[in-house]
Formats: sequence, C-alpha cells, structure tokens
Amino acid sequence: MTTTTSTTVYSGAFNFAFVGFDQKQIDAGNITAQQTANSNENQNLTLTLEGHTEFFALDHDRIDNSNRGDYHIRAGGATNDFVKGVFIASVAQNGVDRGFGDGIEYGSATIGIRGDNSVFVSVDNSLGREYNPNVSAANFDFTRYIGAWVRDNGHQVTTGGEGTSKIHTSRNSDGSYTIKIDGVNSNEDGILLVTGAENRAQYGAARPLADGSGWVLDVHDNVMDGMDNTGYEFGFTYLPKGDAATTFGRVLSDGSSDISNGAYTISKIGVGEYELFINGKTPADGALILSAEGLDGANIDNVVSYQPSADGKSWIIQTRDFPSGELEDAGEYSIPDGLEHMNGAVDQSFVGASVQAIIASYENANDGNTLIAAHRAGYWENSVRILAENSLSAIDARFRWVPTSSKSTSRRPRTDFTSSCMTATSTAPPPAAAMSPI
Repeated sequence: MTTTTSTTVYSGAFNFAFVGFDQKQIDAGNITAQQTANSNENQNLTLTLEGHTEFFALDHDRIDNSNRGDYHIRAGGATNDFVKGVFIASVAQNGVDRGFGDGIEYGSATIGIRGDNSVFVSVDNSLGREYNPNVSAANFDFTRYIGAWVRDNGHQVTTGGEGTSKIHTSRNSDGSYTIKIDGVNSNEDGILLVTGAENRAQYGAARPLADGSGWVLDVHDNVMDGMDNTGYEFGFTYLPKGDAATTFGRVLSDGSSDISNGAYTISKIGVGEYELFINGKTPADGALILSAEGLDGANIDNVVSYQPSADGKSWIIQTRDFPSGELEDAGEYSIPDGLEHMNGAVDQSFVGASVQAIIASYENANDGNTLIAAHRAGYWENSVRILAENSLSAIDARFRWVPTSSKSTSRRPRTDFTSSCMTATSTAPPPAAAMSPI
C-alpha cells in the first residue's frame, strides 16, 4: 500500500499594526462611543478620545457633529486629510449590544470622504445598518508611507511621495484589483493595510500573490455571502519591515506569523479568535489597526475586529463570517508532496475564465500526467456560484479521458461536475496556467 503525504498550508487570517501614542510619525487614536437613544441624531451619540497622538482629533470644530455610524476625525491639523494620506479604521469591540432592541451587533469600519476632502469613520453592522461601536483609527501620511486612494473604477489614483512612481494598480477580470509596488516582495517585505473608501456597509480585504509580485485586493459588501468583488473605491498603505513606528504582522489561520515586525506574541485561543501581546505595550498605549486578509478560502467574506482583554494587558482579535456573524477560521488546505509546484503564481489569462474554457485547455492532450485543480472559495460565473465554497474535501468530479476515435492516440475529457475539484489524466503536460490555483 502506498501512503500519500501532504503539506498543510494555512490561509492568511488578518494583518495587524500597532501604532503607539508615544511615536511622532503616525497620527492615531482610540475612540469610544456612547449611544443614548436609538436614532441618527447627533445628540444621541457621544464620542470620546480615550488615547491619541498629539495631532489626532475628533473633527467637531470644522464640520457637523458625528452621528450614528459616522465619526468625523482629522490628523495633523490638516483641512484636506484625504489628499495627504490614507486613514485606516478598525472596530474595537467584538460585538456590542447598545440596549435599544438591536441585540448584539458585529460590524466593520471603513473611511468616508467628504467633498472638502475631510474624512470620517463609517461603521456598519452585518445587516448593512449603521451602528456605534468603539473604533481605532490611524493616518499614514504619503510623505512617510507608500499608499494610495483608488477611485472611479481605478481611473483616479490619489497618492504622493514615493507612491507616485512605485505603485501600479490594475483591474482584474473578476472585478478585483492587483496592487504592485516596485521593489517589494509581498510575501516577505511587509504588509498591506486596506480600507473601503465610501460611506457604505463594506470592508476591504487583500492577500499577497503566490509569487510575491503584489496583492489581490477588493472591497466586499457586509450583507453579501461568498465571493463579491464589488470594485468599490478603496485605500491602502504599505508597511515595510524595519519600520520603527509600528509593530505589525501577517497572521495565518493557525495563529502563526509569516511576516512580522517588532516584538510580539500571538496565539490562537479558539475558532476565529486570537490573543495578541505586544512587548511593553497595552491597549491603552496605542491604536491597533486591523485589515482582513480575505479573497482566499473560508475567509473570502470574513471581517476582523478586536477589543482589549479583561485585564487590559492584551488584545482579543476575532475573525467572523459575514453576514452570519459567526466566528470562523480562515481555513487551510493541503498540497500533496511532490506537487508543491502547483501552488505557484496564477496565469492571469485564466482569472475569471469559464469552467468550459478551462476544460478546453486540456483537449487533445497527448502526455500522461494527473492534475488536480480546485477552487477553495467556490467558482462563480456571471455573478452566480456554480461550485460551492470550501468543497475541496469532496473530490468527486472527474475528467474521464476517452479516445476521439478507435485509431486516434489523442484524447479528450468527458466531464462530470459535482464539486469544485477535478482530476484529469492526460498524455501531455497541461498548460502552466491550470497547474496553479485558479
């Protein structure tokens, strides 16, 4: 009997960055919200800065007071924050019940941009409604960090500093975006923090490309289940390893970190739940900024939030499936030993291709190999899911090769689609595109 062994690969769960209030490079703050009535009027919401850097502030002096789910902020004393840097905000409560009949609400934070280029934190729950949790926020200035706002279907890119020449954005056929930064290996050199850039119920997510050339990024609707590449407007900032102002990491589903900067420890303490300790720091000492990994595996539609631990010494971080609100791991997958090369970069000509187009690429093959192609996040055509999410464990759809004629040595596949996995035996090397994750 032959025993097949495999290597387990854990999907990315989230990225985090801690911004201390004692540094002078990034403006940041922690905001607590107190709701006194169940309406959208500003007098029914009280916001307080619990901790912040010198130039981070609630922007009540310049524009209307904040109201339900809209927290107006500013940084650096600027009056046009949008054109000077990227704000990222995070929900700082792992569920909150304000006592007005809405029950426990889970949500996401994004950044809204006003006509005068001022900004506000926009917070919405898993049902797409505004609500009032505590949040954290930070501003990453273009003169110090590479980043950009991408709007108008990618046609309008607002950036500054090094980002002007180093950032390259492109729209993929499935509606998502690819972000590349000159000289940066996305699997080794640093992390990307992402935010939506509209006043709507949404969240940004990104994952590094397998070959390290960049990131796949998109914005997801809170109320949509599964794949939902919207093409909405977004912002991002890149944090490089060695950055003195931040402690950060890319955390995988099992709680390990494959990219890290600064001294911290993190452990998985339950399904979709992690505890973070940062050496010499507590939640009162700075703002924690989170960014969903997403677009791969179970966390195709997961959001991430945090709150201080009961003793105030650590952060409890949670990843939840939306719109269900249930705690969920980012997932994992196995690569059979000897097939590691199949986990390489994706040929972009196959991104968004139809199932039949992928099948057609194998027709008339004349060499003997076996291929396993799978899509852990499901397969979608024309906005309809035709293969289920996370069906990798049930490999029951097969390519059965049959001769095209009794005298022919070429072969063609006959298909039987009942899951997202396909096995094919042929007599020619399959195209390199299909040897990679689809």
